[in-house]
Amino acid sequence: MELFNLEFRALTDIGNKFRIRHHETNKVDIADIRYYDYLFNRCLSLINLAVQYLD
Repeated sequence: MELFNLEFRALTDIGNKFRIRHHETNKVDIADIRYYDYLFNRCLSLINLAVQYLD
């Protein structure tokens, strides 16, 4: 369970620090669009794994 907590915290920190939502102009910009795909897949994989543990 600690691994889940660490990964959810890491993704939360990334979401809070970087400009993922376009209206947040005071965040660090993500210059390379490929990072959006990476972050999306990282989040999706974590959620998918967490749901498997709920079943």
